[in-house]
Amino acid sequence: MLTKVTLTRFRGFKSLEAELRPVSVIVGPNSSGKTSLLHAVRVAIQALSMGLEQENPYLANDGWITVHDGIVWDHSRLIPTADWAELFTDKQVGEGIEMKVRLTFEPTDVIQDLEVVLTYARNQQLRVRIYAQSESAAIAVLGYPPRSKFRAEALLQQLRPGAPKAVLVPAFYGVTSQEEYRTTPHVERMLGGGDQSRVVRNLVARLRPEAFRRLNDFLLRHLGASLTARSSNQDVEHILNLEVSFRDTNGSLELASAGAGLVNLVSLYSAMELFRPAGTEQGAPPVIYLLDEPEAHLHPRLQGNVGEAVGALASEFGAQILIATHSVEMINRLGQRRDTILLSVDRANSRVALLESEDALVQELSRWCDLTPFSSINFLASRRVLFHEGQSDAEFIKRCADVYFRGRPVDLARFRQWTLVPLGGTGKVSAAAVLGVVLQPNVFPVVGNGPPVRAICVLDRDAERAPGFHPRPEFSRGGYEAHELVWSRYSIESLFLEPSCLTAWLLAVLPPGSVPEPALRTLVEEALAQADKDPELLMDAARHRSLANMKLKGEKLADALREAQETVIREPAVWQHGRDRARFVLGKVRESLPDNPTRNHVSTNLLNLIRAAAVDKLGDLRVLIPSEVQSLLDSMASAPTGTSAGAGGQV
Repeated sequence: MLTKVTLTRFRGFKSLEAELRPVSVIVGPNSSGKTSLLHAVRVAIQALSMGLEQENPYLANDGWITVHDGIVWDHSRLIPTADWAELFTDKQVGEGIEMKVRLTFEPTDVIQDLEVVLTYARNQQLRVRIYAQSESAAIAVLGYPPRSKFRAEALLQQLRPGAPKAVLVPAFYGVTSQEEYRTTPHVERMLGGGDQSRVVRNLVARLRPEAFRRLNDFLLRHLGASLTARSSNQDVEHILNLEVSFRDTNGSLELASAGAGLVNLVSLYSAMELFRPAGTEQGAPPVIYLLDEPEAHLHPRLQGNVGEAVGALASEFGAQILIATHSVEMINRLGQRRDTILLSVDRANSRVALLESEDALVQELSRWCDLTPFSSINFLASRRVLFHEGQSDAEFIKRCADVYFRGRPVDLARFRQWTLVPLGGTGKVSAAAVLGVVLQPNVFPVVGNGPPVRAICVLDRDAERAPGFHPRPEFSRGGYEAHELVWSRYSIESLFLEPSCLTAWLLAVLPPGSVPEPALRTLVEEALAQADKDPELLMDAARHRSLANMKLKGEKLADALREAQETVIREPAVWQHGRDRARFVLGKVRESLPDNPTRNHVSTNLLNLIRAAAVDKLGDLRVLIPSEVQSLLDSMASAPTGTSAGAGGQV
C-alpha cells in the first residue's frame, strides 16, 4: 500500500509531502492541487511501468535500483497534456531543473520506494530517471557477480510481478452515442487520459456476471434504474458498435439516453471492477484507485452513499483509494471510517494539512462550502485510544480481553471504552511521532477536572525499538497520560508460541480426551523446535532485519544480511515473523494428530484458533494470556487517575 507521496517542482507544487492511508480523501477549493496530487501518483507508477518494459536495471551499492534512464519519446503515456513542460512548476524547464515524485510503500510490498525524476534533456526532449528500492529484488541478485548479465533479469523477475498499479478514474460527463470495442490497454489509457466518455460501454462489457448483478442492485436501490442488456466480449466480431440498455420509469433505452448521474455511477463501478487486484496476499502488487470528483452529477445524499460504496469496495478488493472531492456529504461519510485520512491541499503554499480534529475539518470546509448539512466525525470521543501496528492486533487484544475479564464485568466495561485505532498504512512509525501528534488540545480538548486523555501506542519489535511497557512522561502532562508498549518478540502472534500457552489453547479446541495433554505439549515443543531451524522462516526474518541493519548502520547488503542471519539463528523465537511462525507450528501439530476428524479442529491461523476455543474448556488465564498482554489489559482496565477504582478494578 502507498503510504507517502513526496513531490518536488511538480505542477505548481514546489515541494509537498503527504501521508496516506487505505482511503485518503483530498479536499480543498478549486485549483488547490487535488487533481495534481492524483496525477503525480499516476505519473510515477506509469513511468515505472514504462521503465520495466526495458531490460537494463542495475543495483547500486546504496541499495537503490536504477530501473531506467533515458528519453521519454511519448510523454502522453505519462500524462495527457500537449506540452510536457506543464509537468514542471510554472513550466520552467532548462539545464539543472528537475521534477521529482517519490512514492513510499509498505515494507511488505515488493517495491518499498519509487522515485521518478524528470529533467530537460539537451535535445529539448524529456528525460526520465526511475529508481526503486526492493528488498526482495536486492536479495535475488546476491549470488551473482557484479557484472553478471543475469543480474538484470533477476531484478526484473522480482520487480515486474510486484509493481504497483494506479487507475485514474476522472469524473464522467456523459457518453458518446456510438462506441467501438477497444482492447483493455487502450481502455485504460483513454480512461486515464480524460477520454472516458468513449469507453463506458467497454467497461460494462467486461463486467463479470456477479459484478454486473451487484451494479444493478446498487442502481435499483438508489436510482430506481437497472441495466437490462449489454454487448459482451463474444459479440465484438459480429457488431460494429457496443450497446448497453437500461430501464427506468421511461422504459428501456440505450445508455446514450441516460442522465449524467446514471452514467457516472455505471462508469465508476465498472472501472473499479475491471482493474480490481488479482489477490490480497503478501507480495501482491498494490492497486491504487485515483478518483477525481466521483460525486459529479449526484445529489447530496447519493454522494454520501457512493462514498460509502467506494470505501466498501476498496476494503473488499484489498485496494487503496485516493479521492479528490468537494462533496461535504462524501467527506462526512468517509471520514467516519477508521481507515480514512482527510487531507487539505494548498498548492499555492505547497502545503498539505492532516484534518484529524473536528475543529480543523470545520475550518477547512468553511473556506469553500456551506457547513449547514455537516455533522461531526470526531471518532476519538472516548478519550481513551490505543494505537496498534499489526493488522490483527485489535482482534487478538479483544479476544484476550473477553477471556481475561471473564467474570469481571466492571473491568470489561472499562476495556470496551477504549478506541482501538490501526496504524496500518503509515509505514515505519514511532511512539513519539504518534503520541506527539494526537495528544494535542485541538484533537483532545481537556475539560476541567474530568478524566485524563489516555493513549497507548503498541508497536511490533524491530531492530530499533526497545521492548517493554513504558510511560512516556514527555507527553503525560496537562491532562494527558501516554504509554508505549513494544512487544518482546516480532509481533503479538509470537507471544502465544510458547509450549504451555499454545497447548492450553489447543486443548480448548480439540475434542475432550482426543489427545492427552502431555502428548499434545510434546507435539507443540517438537513443532517449535522445527520452526527454530526452518530455512525459509529464518531467511524471511533475516531479510527483514538486514534492511534495518542497512539503514541503521549503513552496512552493505551482504554484510547486513550476514549479521541478520546470525541474530535470527541465535533468537528465532524473537525474530521470525509471528504469523508465519504460528502457521508453521500449527501446521506441524495438525499433521501429527491421530486422525482427520481431530485435525479438522485445528486451524493453522492462530487468530481463528483462539476465536474457536470453547469458553467452558479454557484453563488457567495466566497460561492462556501472555504476560505482556495481561499487563496491557490491566492498564486499560485501570480506573482513570483521581477516580475510584470500583469493584473488580485493576489499579
